[in-house]
Amino acid sequence: METKTYTKKDIATQLAQRNGISVRVSKDLVDDFFNIVRDFLTEDHPYIRIEIR
Repeated sequence: METKTYTKKDIATQLAQRNGISVRVSKDLVDDFFNIVRDFLTEDHPYIRIEIR
């Protein structure tokens, strides 16, 4: 079975198509999202959990 790899560009493209915004704007939003998640994960806290539903 072949593994499918999605990139931030793929996510930004889908976000743009689904919301009628430019890929440039959606790329900025996706970058911001991942930066925020990264910041949460690198906090100096022993128990961090990110819940996405």
